[in-house]
Amino acid sequence: MLMWCSAAALTIPRRVLPSLAISGQLEELGMQTPGGEAPFETLETGVKIKTLRVGDGPVVRADSTVALRVTGRLLNLNGVKFYATGDDLLEELRVGVQDLVPGLAEGIVGARRGEIRRVVVPAARGYSDPPLREPLPTGLGLNALNSVLKNPRRDASLLFDVKILRIK
Repeated sequence: MLMWCSAAALTIPRRVLPSLAISGQLEELGMQTPGGEAPFETLETGVKIKTLRVGDGPVVRADSTVALRVTGRLLNLNGVKFYATGDDLLEELRVGVQDLVPGLAEGIVGARRGEIRRVVVPAARGYSDPPLREPLPTGLGLNALNSVLKNPRRDASLLFDVKILRIK
């Protein structure tokens, strides 16, 4: 038996919702982002940012040195994690001096200490091939990243969840 239903009645798996929200497809489907969250802000370079938790204290500037806790995911590979600091943190990274992936550096400018941001980096503002900027994945994470970077048919967009731990 064939049944018809409206688009609003369709159930979208929770694991797909973040990628749909990033691409703006939820709005095209007439839906809101999960939990009524604020939409992403798009910077001039195409980098998208969303503040998940507001911080306090000093603000990251283009010439700041920062310590971060970072998780990186590959949007094209269903959000496969390619990098995570875990309890470690990236030490002494200079935002405007090419230490960080360009789109990640742009995405954290303006954040405050303690802030958690989600940063979506388009391929043009991401890693070069081979990846030379922080955060540098290793092992299986590097293999996953290279599978995207070395395949011109794949979108190399990245998603970073970043917590700002220290700012100098």
